Amino acid sequence: MLLAILWTRFAPWTFQLRTPLVIANWKLQGSRDLCGKFKSELRIPSNVEVWIAPPALYLDSLVSGQPTSAKVGVQNVHFDEAGAYTGEIAAGMVRDLGGIFSIVGHSERRTLFHETDQVVAQKFLACCEAELTPVLCVGETLDQREEGIAKEVVWNQVAEVLEKCDPAVFGRAQLAYEPIWAIGTGVVATPEDAEDMHGHLRSMIADSTVLTGEELRILYGGSVKIDNASQLIAQANVDGFLVGGASLDIVQFNSICQIASGN
Repeated sequence: MLLAILWTRFAPWTFQLRTPLVIANWKLQGSRDLCGKFKSELRIPSNVEVWIAPPALYLDSLVSGQPTSAKVGVQNVHFDEAGAYTGEIAAGMVRDLGGIFSIVGHSERRTLFHETDQVVAQKFLACCEAELTPVLCVGETLDQREEGIAKEVVWNQVAEVLEKCDPAVFGRAQLAYEPIWAIGTGVVATPEDAEDMHGHLRSMIADSTVLTGEELRILYGGSVKIDNASQLIAQANVDGFLVGGASLDIVQFNSICQIASGN
């Protein structure tokens, strides 16, 4: 196990074993017009995967008719499969409409909607049971980083999921590190900040699950733009991006996808 951790953390070529993934998170934005632009103008490099998370109302617009070449999912699901939960969406419903993934635990869900680590873990499990791929978001606040407990906080968010789920199911998940202090602020973690946290997460995953760690893609999210994408993707443990505001501009988003390809 120790050998696997050291290999993952220090082999400079390990990132090449994982196909870069770029996810567009439109948040509470978008339109049928934007869906149409993505279906007609999205350019996906041959060595990159692209996923789109529109508001759930637009899921069908992206998967029906002449579908986009990207995979499509949603930004959030409820933790139960059915019930008296007015306004909520079940993971099975997303799957029924052709969605393949759901983001869970985004910082805005945690801070604005007060989702606890326990609720996020329940949603992660609901995705797995519905055969959706969960994209688990983790991250710390500025106060937590300044207190020196960022790694502990972030790992506890992952550990709560591992406690509720068979660790083997984590093998189908994607992980996204998004420092809360860099979400929508225009401030971005330095490449060194991102690499340090991503490397920590990868080694902890290897130590706590049946995975070696090098199998797991860890994305960076937090004010990703054309200007900083090249330096971030050059880090050995950064496997792609969770893109917010820049994903609403198809030209910018195409450029970020191209940067993720390494070309």
